[in-house]
Amino acid sequence: MKRSISIEKFRNHNMSCMYNADRFSESEVMVLLNSGASKLFSQKKQIYETENAISYQLRINGNVYFGKEFKINKWYRKIWNCFFPVCQNNFRAGIKVSEAGLPTPQPLIAASLRTNGARKQVLVTDFCDNAIGLNDFTIYYKDRERLAIMEKAADLLAEFFSKGFYSRHLRSANILVSKENGRYCFRLIDLDLLGSSRFLPGSTFINTVSRASFEFYEHLHPDERKYWIKSCFNAGVKYHILNRSSSENNFSTKVVAQIIKRHPMIFQNSEYVK
Repeated sequence: MKRSISIEKFRNHNMSCMYNADRFSESEVMVLLNSGASKLFSQKKQIYETENAISYQLRINGNVYFGKEFKINKWYRKIWNCFFPVCQNNFRAGIKVSEAGLPTPQPLIAASLRTNGARKQVLVTDFCDNAIGLNDFTIYYKDRERLAIMEKAADLLAEFFSKGFYSRHLRSANILVSKENGRYCFRLIDLDLLGSSRFLPGSTFINTVSRASFEFYEHLHPDERKYWIKSCFNAGVKYHILNRSSSENNFSTKVVAQIIKRHPMIFQNSEYVK
């Protein structure tokens, strides 16, 4: 179900900020961001670090949130981020996906701060507790659970594409899965490269499937691989991305070819043969 989220902005000589006005007031955001966001990060626990960002669990007034501090290291990205801050790209993308009724941690704050003569960009969203990336689901879930997760993940990919979205960051590590009250729940994260699928041919859905597959495909049994691709094909037909007359065999061949292209060593590293 679509929903509208109230977004507000403010800017001064030290910061530029967008925030979710349904969740925070401007005064609350100002307190969190003053002095280089010292209040925001006063109770932080680092979760992981990549080349591009450091991610934290933040505790604010007794509530737990997810925080990310971006590292803009490359010179051309520094120029680009003067005009299109990556934190705001993430924020806008999350709002669009959330308003479309797709599951994503709701964006709360995106801010570009000037501290000690340097720029710092931060993003705050809701925290996904007890969630793992879809790339790791084969480690934690077994047998029938794996099939159920694959079926629901395939449906989510097709729904995402059918609602007009396409992302070059929609790899399995950015699709979180958790089990809540006996149900499998999914959330899409890191959507700063969000684009439109509205003018893309249905065959482009193959790119979405292969990108979301290549990190876990090698750990599936042969029958599970077939089930995963069949689930994606059926979801594509269900959401009118693919025609009913489309060839499932052709779809499967192209998906597997793209998975191998993304991960050339996949079948050499796997305990299962193709």
